[in-house]
Amino acid sequence: MFVLEKLEVSAGLHTQDSTQVSDATPIEATFHALPGELILGRPLKKGAPGKSDILCANDSSISKEHAVLQLGSTPGYGLGPTVELKDISRFGTYFRGQKLENGGSVSLQNGDVFKLGHKTCFRLRLKPILLYSSTDLLPDLKAHASTLDAHVCTKWSPQVTHVIQEAGSELVPAAVAATLTHFPVVTGAWLAAMTSRKFFAAPDLPNPAVYQPDAVLLPQPSGAGAPYMRTPFSAVLALRSETQLLQGLHFTFSRGFEDAGLQACISLLGGVVSEAPSKESLMVTSGTCQTPTDALPPAMSAITAAELLVCITTKDRGALNCRLASPPQPP
Repeated sequence: MFVLEKLEVSAGLHTQDSTQVSDATPIEATFHALPGELILGRPLKKGAPGKSDILCANDSSISKEHAVLQLGSTPGYGLGPTVELKDISRFGTYFRGQKLENGGSVSLQNGDVFKLGHKTCFRLRLKPILLYSSTDLLPDLKAHASTLDAHVCTKWSPQVTHVIQEAGSELVPAAVAATLTHFPVVTGAWLAAMTSRKFFAAPDLPNPAVYQPDAVLLPQPSGAGAPYMRTPFSAVLALRSETQLLQGLHFTFSRGFEDAGLQACISLLGGVVSEAPSKESLMVTSGTCQTPTDALPPAMSAITAAELLVCITTKDRGALNCRLASPPQPP
């Protein structure tokens, strides 16, 4: 996604040298745009819509259709997209102190500033979106992600910007890790909302908090009546105040099993993940809510990833302490 910042007009910006702009320059308005074409210009008289997408009022040096931004898609996450600025104006478009030829164009990079006419400056920002989804997205959501130029991964990493967690689906550790790091957890409806327009003014941008799942499912121990327990997502949000929930506890993941999202949860909640197993640590294994007892180091306790996630979400530190205090006895 692209962010276009309209900078506040000040005496220092009235010249044609837009390089005077810094990160401290106040922002008057912000627009979030999808890949595609945007026309920048001034409003027509008597409120007629005209052809321009982003309108710049109170500047008579801006043409009705002043410049065109061609916002390209990124070939891969972390790779810069192609962005082209083309002048189609009467009074000119300026980039790095140079006036573009009428009909001429220039390539823009993240953070570049350009000027329309005599005093209206914009800054371009790139806002990459990396979605985590534990399963393949449905075709319609894939289409929305492509339109948004969002890239999708199935493994948690600190670069993830949003986690897809549908309402009423089984809670994934990445959703907890994202919540603890204050990154959005959203349903697929957020993708649809984000692609409903070619651009948004900042106040109209869909708020991820509105698209959080209302409830998720937690697996229950074997023998429970239902395999899953419906839990309000507010229970996950409440974990933000439990940064020491796992303090003093050590965890080792079984050989061949890796869950980067769960490992992040452990660290963010004060626990320690170590490679070497010991009797002071819990062995985290894959599987359902049935704790394996074979193939464990002597006097070492084990817990499945699902059980650990339930203990974290329900803040059941006591269950983990009991598990450590009562390791399985050798046959």
